[in-house]
Amino acid sequence: MMERFDLLVTKSVNVYAGQSVILDKFIGQICFYNSVKMLPIVAAFFALWLGAQRSGQGRRLFLQGIFGGFAGLVASRLIQNLGPNRPRPLYAISDFVVPIGRPADVLRDWSSFPSDTAALSFALSFALWRADRRLGVAAFAWSAVIVCFPRLYTGLHYMSDLLAGAAIGIVATILVGRWRGLTDAAIRVTERAERRHATVFGIALIMLAYQFTTMFEDVRVLARRAQFIVVTAIEKEVTPPQGVRGSGHVLADQSHPDQP
Repeated sequence: MMERFDLLVTKSVNVYAGQSVILDKFIGQICFYNSVKMLPIVAAFFALWLGAQRSGQGRRLFLQGIFGGFAGLVASRLIQNLGPNRPRPLYAISDFVVPIGRPADVLRDWSSFPSDTAALSFALSFALWRADRRLGVAAFAWSAVIVCFPRLYTGLHYMSDLLAGAAIGIVATILVGRWRGLTDAAIRVTERAERRHATVFGIALIMLAYQFTTMFEDVRVLARRAQFIVVTAIEKEVTPPQGVRGSGHVLADQSHPDQP
């Protein structure tokens, strides 16, 4: 049932791909540039700590969004890495029309379910919505139209990938919000750090905003490469190289050259 729904939605959107260079490249730029898709949401979200919402409740919602967004990202990546692999629509659907200008082989080896991009954007949008309803509605609209739709249009995700990611992000933020002890402890620690080490705290906040804007892209790539290196090393240890098998007899013969 879900597969039929995903196929219907994907093909309904895909009929517009490949017909306009301007449209395809415009949507592609939105999809792959984090400063376009994520920066406005992250900037509005960090205003809960820095800007007009600088109050006890605003900071509490900010920390809940931080923890919820991070938890949503981690949960989504765990499902992608440990669950059944689901090829991206542009590789799974034989007659999928690739938008003009899309980079070749992008995310070919990454499972599409669920969307960690949707998980993060909707987690932050939900925290914004709890702080300011109008700002939250704008963030939700941005997440749906600017963050998620281009990923559907370019074939990076099915609709169910995006819906599942959004649900994971929102639920993660709700669960963190119910863990009051975690938020209270985090507020005490962060406000103490801000008072005692204002410059260092400001630098850390900017670095955190950058990581959320790029969705920890550098960290994820490094982790994936480290995983590949470890797996490759383990496989080399388990599987002896060709020519080694039976070498014991050769070494034994060489250690006694006088033997026939």
